[in-house]
Amino acid sequence: MENLTAGYTFLGFFLFALGVVLSVLWILVPFAVFGIKGLLRRQIEEQRRSNELLATIAQRQQIFADTHAATPTTVVRERPVVPPL
Repeated sequence: MENLTAGYTFLGFFLFALGVVLSVLWILVPFAVFGIKGLLRRQIEEQRRSNELLATIAQRQQIFADTHAATPTTVVRERPVVPPL
């Protein structure tokens, strides 16, 4: 019978500790959510700016490719730097 009471005591302590941990988390999580809100807004702003810059770069590359596609190209053959043995 003593073994059974020791088990219930351990279970009670475990449930009490779990309740304390969950209570602390329940109190702290809203502060974390509201604290990270500004960081997320700044991240979204930076992401939009990066997307705009990438779109500008893509347009410039397309313009460059279009203007140079019509001109004939010259093939340059390179010599090896190290002479063969």
